[in-house]
Amino acid sequence: MTIAEALACGTPILAANIGAAHEILNDEKCGALYKSDDSLALIKNAATLLNGDLQRKSVNARERFEGLYSAETNLKLIEDIYVEAIANRNRMVR
Repeated sequence: MTIAEALACGTPILAANIGAAHEILNDEKCGALYKSDDSLALIKNAATLLNGDLQRKSVNARERFEGLYSAETNLKLIEDIYVEAIANRNRMVR
């Protein structure tokens, strides 16, 4: 949840590659991932993030949030679930 909240605020992310982090940050456009037991990778990624284009990563972070969690995105997902449920019901009724 913390990663999603940071993305919503347009904050570039530096996260350990555990849990769902790799699904949310599937590329390096809005942050970076490091192996949880690799402190050197953490330092390297932090330096890269800080020395890079933070403004661009910030915009990308917000766009990633909108693509994953916006009201429009969730409405479409819910609509798809209902359409599939209705189609399955109709097949079962016949």
